[in-house]
Amino acid sequence: MKNVIMFYYSINPAKIYQKGHKYWFTYQGYKYLFIEYSNLTLDIRDVSKLIENLHQINIPVHDLVFNNNNQMITNVEGRNFVLMKQIVKDGYLSLQDIINFSDKTMNQIVLLDSYKKRKSWKKLWSDKIDFFEYQISQFGMKYSFLRESFDYFVGLAENAIAYCNEINDHYYSISHKRLERKTTYEEFYNPFELIVDFHIRDIAEYFKFKLFNGYLSFHEVEYFLKYHIHVEEYKSFYARFLFPTPYFDLFENIIDGKKDEKSIHEMIKKIPTYENFLKEIYEYMIHYTKMPMIEWITKKHR
Repeated sequence: MKNVIMFYYSINPAKIYQKGHKYWFTYQGYKYLFIEYSNLTLDIRDVSKLIENLHQINIPVHDLVFNNNNQMITNVEGRNFVLMKQIVKDGYLSLQDIINFSDKTMNQIVLLDSYKKRKSWKKLWSDKIDFFEYQISQFGMKYSFLRESFDYFVGLAENAIAYCNEINDHYYSISHKRLERKTTYEEFYNPFELIVDFHIRDIAEYFKFKLFNGYLSFHEVEYFLKYHIHVEEYKSFYARFLFPTPYFDLFENIIDGKKDEKSIHEMIKKIPTYENFLKEIYEYMIHYTKMPMIEWITKKHR
C-alpha cells in the first residue's frame, strides 16, 4: 500500500499500519487515514461540502485529500479508497466535546439532500425489532442467555417506540452513526460516520454506553438536561435513552460470532441501575414538561 500512496498522492510515509480495510500513517506531524469508500448511497461531493461547512464553524472533521488526478476517490485493484488528513491529535473524546459538536451544528448548517433523508426512529426501531425477533426464532436455542434476556429488552424497545409518538422534531444536528463511551477523535471526526438526526442523539447514546460499560453519574445527565437542551427535547431524549442500543449491538455481535455469549451477563447486571436512571430522569423531567408515564418504571422502588 505504500507504493499506492506514493504513486497517487506523492506522499512517502516511513511506515503504514493496517487494520482490516483501514490504513494509517503519520506524515509531517499529521495522521492520515486511507479507508475504503463503500457507501454507494452517499455522494462524495456531498461529503466534501459537509466537511467545508463544518470547518467554517470550527468543527475539526478530517479533511479529504485529493489524489494526483485531482480526484477524491482512488481505485485500488477494483476497490475505492479515500485519503483523509486528521486535523486533531489522537485521544478520547469527552462529554464536553460531544456537547460542543451537537450545539455548534444544531439547526445551523444548510444541509445537502443526501444528508436530509433520515427515517423516523419509530420505523427504524420497529424494523430492527422484527429482524431480531426473526434471529432469536432461528438461533435462540443455541444462545440460552440471549433468549432469556431478549423479551425484557424488547419490552424496553417497544416502550421507546411508543414514546416516538410524542417527539418534537424541531431540533436536529449533525450526529454520529454510533457513539460509544471510549470513542477516539479519529472516529468522532470521521466525516463518513456523520448523519443528520435529532440534537440529543449523540449524548443519549454516549450516556447509555457509559452506563452499561462503566459508570454514569446522574449529575452528568442532569447537567446536560438543565443547560444544553430545550425542554421540548426532553421526550426525544427519553425515547432515545429508553431504547437499549448497547444490548442490541451486543446481540448482533454474539450472533455474528464476534463476542462470547457470556458477555451478556455484565449487561444484565446493570438492569437495576438502568431502571433507576429511567425513573430518575422521568422524575426530573416532569417538573418541566408533561411526560407519558411508563408505569412499570415509574412505580418501581429504588
